[in-house]
Amino acid sequence: MIIFRLLLLPFALIYGFITSIRNFLYNIGILKSYTFNIPVISVGNLCMGGTGKTPHCEFLIQNLSNKYSLAYLSRGYKRQSKGVQIIKPDDDVKKAGDEALQIKRKFSHVVVAVCRNRVEGIHKILEDFPQTQIIILDDAYQYRSIKPSFNILLSDFYHLYTKDYLLPMGRLRESRRGYKRADAIIITKTNKVFPIMLKNIIIKELKPLPHQNVFFSYFKYSGFIPAFESKSYRKNQKINKILLFTGIAKPNPLIDHLKSNNLQVEHIAYADHHAYTKDDVVKIIQSYENIIGVHKIILTTEKDLMRIKDNEELVSILSSYPVYYIQIEVKFHFKEEQKFLSLIS
Repeated sequence: MIIFRLLLLPFALIYGFITSIRNFLYNIGILKSYTFNIPVISVGNLCMGGTGKTPHCEFLIQNLSNKYSLAYLSRGYKRQSKGVQIIKPDDDVKKAGDEALQIKRKFSHVVVAVCRNRVEGIHKILEDFPQTQIIILDDAYQYRSIKPSFNILLSDFYHLYTKDYLLPMGRLRESRRGYKRADAIIITKTNKVFPIMLKNIIIKELKPLPHQNVFFSYFKYSGFIPAFESKSYRKNQKINKILLFTGIAKPNPLIDHLKSNNLQVEHIAYADHHAYTKDDVVKIIQSYENIIGVHKIILTTEKDLMRIKDNEELVSILSSYPVYYIQIEVKFHFKEEQKFLSLIS
């Protein structure tokens, strides 16, 4: 592994040089960054996905939408539509992408839009919804064409950016120095029990700037929620075996959570944002049938379910089986939710 990384070092150096020049041109104003008359909150990371951006956006929406008229804007990764799209609850993944659709269906009162060009997307939101008071940008830390009012940097506790390397040698999209643009840093996916001594060790390693606040969050998992109308649910029945299928960047925290509850887990992993097919579903069912016992279910994530639920063929197959999904909610350690929210509201 070390030898392989060393072979990639020249490419990482070239990539780092290019991204550094790009950031420098934005920093000195040769490349333009746009600002807007309302607060724009950016949520992003230095690495390639898997830090929990969308759940943290949901946390912001949950806590701000009762006070402000909000809009959420993302790229709409892997959608098939083009240009700016204002998302409705009855749209599908092809138009919206899984994350934007999930948010619109959970928060129907919030304006949800997708656009690769975020500047164009914000202009469209303000044109169509002039009452908008705050815009939340999902995965926009490297989108330097917009200068956000508040920049939130996320880093996975188990894969801190301070220990990562530039692409393709590691998973960093830009140099570690990019952390300096953050107004707040959140270390995500920590354990539910998190000692203050460890907090202090990590803060020392991060070396935050004087204006930067560092927070620590973890995921609170829901119970198992029925995915479809089905006669096969395990009502009031003890479950001890799970066939889990996921198409997310880092499923290990979920697997660890399930195993910590004394559940036997067989996991089928797909790529992040995977578009499920009939062959995938057949494989999932066959794996489920091969699990010995009756106290078993099929489980997936809320985001994965978005990519299945609008496909009538897949739903018709899976609805004959006990299929459930699990939701996640962001919680902050050390009772710092209000401190964090006070910085942005």
